[in-house]
Amino acid sequence: MVLPLHIIDAARRGNSRVVMAWLDTAPQGSVNDVGYDEEGRDPADWGLSLLYWTCLTGRQMCFTAAHVELARLLLARGADPNWRCRHSLTPLCIACGQRVRDQTQSASLLDMVSLLINAGTELEYHKTVTTADGTVYEFDLSNPLGLAMEEYLKPNNDHWRVFEPSPAGLHVICMLLRAGASIDKVGRHICEDSAENYLLYLRNSGYTQSLEGDELQKWHRHFDALWALVAEVRVAGSWNKYVVAPRREFLAVRSLAVRGHLATSDPVLDFLVRADNGVLWNVLSFWGTPEGYCMSRPPARSSMIQKKEIVEEPTSAPSFLQRVVAFFTGRS
Repeated sequence: MVLPLHIIDAARRGNSRVVMAWLDTAPQGSVNDVGYDEEGRDPADWGLSLLYWTCLTGRQMCFTAAHVELARLLLARGADPNWRCRHSLTPLCIACGQRVRDQTQSASLLDMVSLLINAGTELEYHKTVTTADGTVYEFDLSNPLGLAMEEYLKPNNDHWRVFEPSPAGLHVICMLLRAGASIDKVGRHICEDSAENYLLYLRNSGYTQSLEGDELQKWHRHFDALWALVAEVRVAGSWNKYVVAPRREFLAVRSLAVRGHLATSDPVLDFLVRADNGVLWNVLSFWGTPEGYCMSRPPARSSMIQKKEIVEEPTSAPSFLQRVVAFFTGRS
């Protein structure tokens, strides 16, 4: 069964009442039926599922809590979170590539990404697509992590002269990494390449050609933030190890202080140094997930970067250990 145009329009607007009323009267399994847009393309070639249309709001519509609620209802009805278009993109891919304009839309986007991840959406990219008639397509498109990185760094007006990143951009990337997205297979045009190479590809793909002055500096600050996040996860070995790394580093500083090699005049740090292990672990358990641009180490680029034309290397911020040690005075 082909989705009616008015149902597609309702899904794109997040109109749960219209969509669910239609599903109540439609044959069982219609939640995964496909439909095509007003251009009348062949549904066997261009058809998209209801969940896909719900995430595909487009530039003229705002991403809202209504879209998240509709997606939740569709998933409860059996919508397939791993349904892929002919380009092998899932609804999560589309959500990660959406541009949001304010905090309200950002909250809705984060809720949608979380919902789709928890529904079991696959995070890897399927390069080969076989149609019903046996035709095999090979596509070099990004997975959700690559699309989120691209959207985070993309200038946001028609002439690419303004850079104002999505308020949710870095959070979406962190959510994908936390869920297990690989930084070894990101790729677009350089399919299945590392996140580091992919970021360098984005940096040299023309994004900054029209940016000047403060806008260009802002872009480079956000690029460095994203680079630092990837570098930190790379060095740690996994997202979970990355999250606990600053706590381990603090324990290293505390060990030096306990043995009399370091001292501090900061009352909070002095308390933590003197506290017993139980109190210290309780305090550290309240530390939130760190932001990548605040907690970076120099990346091991020599084994990851193959693009010889790159001369300048992104810089990294001081590590947490270095910043904490700054509060201490060394003792011989």
